[in-house]
Amino acid sequence: MPKKEKTVTIIQPSYYAQFSCIGPDCTDNCCHDWTVTIDKKHYLQYMGVPDHAFHEKCKRAILRNKKNKSDADYAIMLLNSGRCLFQDPDGGCGIFRKLGQDALSDTCTIYPRLQRAVGSDTTWERSLTLSCQEAARLALLTGQPLQFERVTASIAPDDRLGSMYTHAAMKESDPHYASLQAMRKASIEIMRLHDVPLRDRILSVGLSLRAADRYLHENKEDRLPALLDQCVAQAAEVHGTGRGSMFDRMPYDPVTHRWAILLPAKHLLMTPERAVEKLEMMQVIGGYCENLGGGRFEIGPAALDFMRDKARETGDPFLKRYTQAAENYLVNYIFSSLFPFTYVGEQCSPAYHAVILAEQYAMLRILLGVMPPREGEDDDARFIRLIAVLAHITQHRNLGRDVKAHASQKEGLDTLAYAAYMLR
Repeated sequence: MPKKEKTVTIIQPSYYAQFSCIGPDCTDNCCHDWTVTIDKKHYLQYMGVPDHAFHEKCKRAILRNKKNKSDADYAIMLLNSGRCLFQDPDGGCGIFRKLGQDALSDTCTIYPRLQRAVGSDTTWERSLTLSCQEAARLALLTGQPLQFERVTASIAPDDRLGSMYTHAAMKESDPHYASLQAMRKASIEIMRLHDVPLRDRILSVGLSLRAADRYLHENKEDRLPALLDQCVAQAAEVHGTGRGSMFDRMPYDPVTHRWAILLPAKHLLMTPERAVEKLEMMQVIGGYCENLGGGRFEIGPAALDFMRDKARETGDPFLKRYTQAAENYLVNYIFSSLFPFTYVGEQCSPAYHAVILAEQYAMLRILLGVMPPREGEDDDARFIRLIAVLAHITQHRNLGRDVKAHASQKEGLDTLAYAAYMLR
């Protein structure tokens, strides 16, 4: 019996419908620095093309993933100097040009789209990962707060992209589903409080999530909506009380500050992604690092102090002009990557998710402070390039695991105090 169309309700940022891949015109295409998996169907298609030159390129460019039994991860693309071997000199895709769009692997077809069923198979959320510069431009440089829309769509049985959705870790029948949705909504509302400094908003998100988590453990879920409304109102009021930023009232210890920003520094400098940008950073920071010999180095106090100072001197003034864009990045991340508070399953409390926001803000400040502009690059282009670097790194890292492991090394430091030191 033929399959029928499926009608779904989709919640998505308003920029989503504007996106389409711009191919060779992309300033930073996705044919480099990624681990691209190839599904079995397309692997067999590539290997069966009756063209000797193409077949030889396939043998050089594709590695059969024999350890993985999944059809989805049947093979992987091999990279040459970090780039896909099917990438043409002008940046275009050789597979697309020879075999057409339908021949692209599932990974290449869906990127940078994120699509998942939330609650049920007929309620979806869509967004874009901002490691794609074109997606980042659409999402961040509007000068307006990120908006969401609800649309109804009919998904045909042969709609390939429509079939590529994952399932959120929680269904509507789960006992805390509605409460976690409300917590995410409140977090986004707090991040949109434009009269409050952005770093204060991040801490307010953490305070709200902590209070809400306590209500969950105390079986007070019926009172949670009122609590979250109160948290949003308090976050809006705190900066207007005349007491200044929360950071102005906190004690400060430079040693703890160095310890807190060590994790974002390691994520920026010691992960394998974005090799070109890391090389540029090391040219600036390398003289402050402790050389251990043999090509190894350590990010010691001098390097951490340098990054902290550059974040304050150069990164903060830049971010002040790009506050709306940075807000939109964090709102997009909360919507697309945190629900249903992803790292709770790794024994991280909901408040830890504010630390993850704080770390990304810290990395962005460091990038803006340390990374020099490229020749001919204006501020918009520089900001989008560095946002894409940040998003690329965070997509490859298990931030919850890393944050929790780092926090466990510092006895007596409160979770949100840890976030505050990252933000200072």
